Amino acid sequence: MSVACFCEEAERERATKGLTALGVKRVRAHPFSPTGAKVRAALSLLGREPFSLAYFRSSALHRSVAGLLSEGTDLAYVYSSSMAPYVFEADGIRRIMHFSELDSDKWAQYAERSRPPVRWVWAREARTLLEFERSVAERFDASVFVSEIEAALFRDRIPGVEPVVLPNGVDLARFAPGPPAARDPRRIVFTGMMDYPPNVDAVRWFAKEILPRIRREVPEARFDIVGARATAPVRVLHDGESVCVVGEVAETAQWLRKSAVAVAPLRVARGVMNKVLEAMACAMPVVATPVAARSVDAVPGEHLFVEPDEERFAARVVALLRDERQRTETGVAARARIEERYRWEGVEGRLDALLDGVTART
Repeated sequence: MSVACFCEEAERERATKGLTALGVKRVRAHPFSPTGAKVRAALSLLGREPFSLAYFRSSALHRSVAGLLSEGTDLAYVYSSSMAPYVFEADGIRRIMHFSELDSDKWAQYAERSRPPVRWVWAREARTLLEFERSVAERFDASVFVSEIEAALFRDRIPGVEPVVLPNGVDLARFAPGPPAARDPRRIVFTGMMDYPPNVDAVRWFAKEILPRIRREVPEARFDIVGARATAPVRVLHDGESVCVVGEVAETAQWLRKSAVAVAPLRVARGVMNKVLEAMACAMPVVATPVAARSVDAVPGEHLFVEPDEERFAARVVALLRDERQRTETGVAARARIEERYRWEGVEGRLDALLDGVTART
């Protein structure tokens, strides 16, 4: 097996060693420049190309993929539609596209929440990217999604191609519950990459609209934002008292295990939120918006809580901060659900069946 990918320069050596330890024979990891990517994306607006494709275009990565394919490959497994162009010209091999979710719908959600002229830019991306996603689905041998909800959207937007559902898994050992005594009953936590626009919007909305309601009832409540690459709109939220922008940490599980409540206040989302699964695996009560929870195979009120607006979201967090028994019972149920539905062992078996089925086609 070979892997070609983008990687942050500081992480290249560690990532390469990690992949090699997993049995990957050839690794081609290329540094990614956000500055250059943004310039390419902006210039693409002068034409008809989705800016997502221009953003992730790299001649170096293209050469690496071409080189690996020339050395002998039966199947290319591609993650994210933006990576599809790297194997478009590959002949004589099977190709699987792991969409995970339809990115075009995410841009459509951005457009709905924005004002002109930004709305027009997001709407253009939703339209052009959906057209591209359709061409990918027609040219690849399988289209993979993380949930039945995402698969249903795909069937609606791109009829005629039957998707495959392959759910995410969770490392149950890595995200194991810690001792109850280690949890701080005042601590609320959010985890995620903090340069990702939906995450930025989520923590800003929570800090500005929801947290003040919580602190009126629980003045000592504290909101920790855990994740790398915090942008300026995130960093400015830090006050050292009610909001702490923690930044990058070695293990997010450590922060989950010492917090009382995990929140997923996303207003724009697609696919399954790993942050929700990981918090549930750590036996934490999670409060999420409907869009953040809709693809999670869990029962609201039993395995997690789903609240649609600021007032109800805040009220739910307050109730959990005040009720240790409810936090514990919900956390135990959440962990059990993850063990039942999101073990990697079950996912790996389904992946093997998919690979065998695609490679066996004549």
